[in-house]
Amino acid sequence: MNCSERTVRRSIQRIRSTLADRDVDGSQEMSQQQVGRDNSGPGTPVTAPRLDLQPSYSYREITLQKLIGEGGFGKVYRSVRHSDGATVAVKFLRKPFWKNQRARDQLLRETHLVSSLTHPNIVQHRGWGTTPFGALFVVMDWVDGQTAGAWFQSSRGSIREIIRCGIAMADALNAAHVAGLVHGDLTPNNVLRRTDGTFLLTDFGFVRLVGDSTTEMRGGTPGYLAPEQLSDLFGPIGIHTDVYGLGGLIYSLVTGCAPMTGRDVPEILANVLSSRSPPRASELLEGVPQPLDELLARCLRKEPGERPQSVTEVGSALLEINSRM
Repeated sequence: MNCSERTVRRSIQRIRSTLADRDVDGSQEMSQQQVGRDNSGPGTPVTAPRLDLQPSYSYREITLQKLIGEGGFGKVYRSVRHSDGATVAVKFLRKPFWKNQRARDQLLRETHLVSSLTHPNIVQHRGWGTTPFGALFVVMDWVDGQTAGAWFQSSRGSIREIIRCGIAMADALNAAHVAGLVHGDLTPNNVLRRTDGTFLLTDFGFVRLVGDSTTEMRGGTPGYLAPEQLSDLFGPIGIHTDVYGLGGLIYSLVTGCAPMTGRDVPEILANVLSSRSPPRASELLEGVPQPLDELLARCLRKEPGERPQSVTEVGSALLEINSRM
């Protein structure tokens, strides 16, 4: 971009200030877990369209049991559904966002779009509701297992097992793309590994329609963001964004590091926007197969047109690498 990282950091700070000023209740802020930005610009509506949907769950139909995870915008609880006694996962917006219409619309948008997806490697959304205090929640299938990140930390899965995860996620993402959806936030914490070894894609919190330039909220997890998720100079968000994300997910499981790192969020975002490429996986870990090393480097190219053209192409390459190991 022909500018210094210091200039980029200053620009990011201005973005932070703008977001804080525009937020309806002053509570939306960047965090170490997730970062979001407004997509307003010439020809773009100031506010995202509101979804006029009817709740499918009453708060009395579920009982919360245990907090199992939390991020920048929400918390997830293991819960029981009274109608059949089934264990389900219930995702709530954090309290500061209960009355934030943009955050509410985004969660409803996620539920509305993802509930149509039926795939063995995608966690199913079952509906939504509100509490008597106005807290929005979403009901999803319960997965007995752990995140791919926790799995890596506890067992450091083999390269073959990580490749198997990548193949499953490529298949899941292809199903989403066929349905016209882009996930936009692929990280080890947004993939679950069931106790039987099945990998499942979850957390479509930044889901968007392919080709949709009107969605107000753009964001994801700093070290895993594709450049186009931060700057329109790299082109629109699309299928190629999930190609980058899939490469970043596999890279992280192989090396234990996000593709882009830094001392803090502004520095990470500056590195994403810079011309600097992530270190090769083989530079961080010995024994990475050369074809896998090269595939990950291609997926993580800054220019979308230089990446593989689809997640199906990535999945096929992973199958070929697996067959030769």
